[in-house]
Amino acid sequence: MPEALKLIGLIMIGLSGVLTSIKILASSDEDVGHTEALIELVSSLRSKIEVLCIPIPDILSATDPQIFVNCGYTSDDLPKNAEDLISKCKLKEDAELYKLFSEFVFSLGRGYKSEELSRCDLITEELKRILSRRKEERTKRKKTVPAICLSVSACIIILLI
Repeated sequence: MPEALKLIGLIMIGLSGVLTSIKILASSDEDVGHTEALIELVSSLRSKIEVLCIPIPDILSATDPQIFVNCGYTSDDLPKNAEDLISKCKLKEDAELYKLFSEFVFSLGRGYKSEELSRCDLITEELKRILSRRKEERTKRKKTVPAICLSVSACIIILLI
């Protein structure tokens, strides 16, 4: 009986290494997804600013709700004005994106059309740089994280045997 319990414990340690690597890789994929969603949101806002020339709350209400959901907003509580874009934002864990996006949002509606469009272009370029960097990091992590997690699990199993 003690040998069976020991075997079960070793299997659980091995599985914890696998699950840890899956969780870490999922968070990396989530970072890339949030960045892509923000690029889509800024592009949508830019096109509406360029074409519609209406106040920001009207632009937000004319934006496809799925774009907001992809950015991490809940479908029940979509942003209605520029302040809601930040206060209801789920990016607070990602300091880099949150800082960049909040600076962009607080500048919305505070300038001429040409200034708004150039700000949208600048933020899109910065987000694309962040996206390419995160994709590179994700590729590197996909190679190293499983190896590290499984190696640590294997070391613990060897120590316990």
